[in-house]
Amino acid sequence: MCMARLLVCSSVPLAYGRSDTGFLYRTFIGNKRSYREDLTRSVTAEVYCNKRSMPSHDADSQGKFQIVKEELCYSRYLNVYNRVIKLPRRRDGKAEAESDVHMTVDYDIVGSRTVSFHYCTVFPFNTTMKTVTLIKEYAQGANDFLFGVPTGGLSEKHTSLEDCIRKELSEEAHLHEGTLIKLIPDQHPGILEVKWCRNRFSPFLVLDPKKDPCPLSQDPEERIEVVNVDLNELKNIMYGGNMMLPSIVTCQMALNYLQEHSML
Repeated sequence: MCMARLLVCSSVPLAYGRSDTGFLYRTFIGNKRSYREDLTRSVTAEVYCNKRSMPSHDADSQGKFQIVKEELCYSRYLNVYNRVIKLPRRRDGKAEAESDVHMTVDYDIVGSRTVSFHYCTVFPFNTTMKTVTLIKEYAQGANDFLFGVPTGGLSEKHTSLEDCIRKELSEEAHLHEGTLIKLIPDQHPGILEVKWCRNRFSPFLVLDPKKDPCPLSQDPEERIEVVNVDLNELKNIMYGGNMMLPSIVTCQMALNYLQEHSML
């Protein structure tokens, strides 16, 4: 059985194990362990065993400072954690005690309820028409419709990053097939969303996808319009303030790839 590392692969401070009712969420405090059950997660750990192309680790394990404590404070669409970090004090003078050398700071950390806090984005490009398929989706933070590329979180229903992309293409853009190209190396941990967030994403390009005659259904809360734009219109959208940042990054990386391969 392979459980904890496949789900959240931070060496500290989180671990997950299966229980009869859901997940055991473990909080580590120093050398002592306290356990709490997070019943909101209904994932079965064995689903992820032996799957390929999954994120191999959580980048938190590469951190520069000691995580003293981390605990889950809130969970719905997002998880909110209290993370206590031990920081060295600024060298303003000579330290005479341990408290003079280090300080602890409580941070709010946010992460999506996905596998290893990971999601995927994809840039659908028609090589003949030189057009891009975007989605215009309701964004609850802005309380408005914003542009983006098809995007989806890695979950228990996916067998790999590629499978995640294929399903999101069908659900959000009503597209399938096409040549799929990953825009970062396989060993890449994913692009960090923002500094206070655990989420990372893997950007993809798909060439010449076709209209899906039987698209997968969208989530009940999603409100999405599918739009096709040319490259001039795409640039205006990217920098006009109405596209979400991970989609802008994905678009720029895809355009760079297409330019380098003389496809524009």
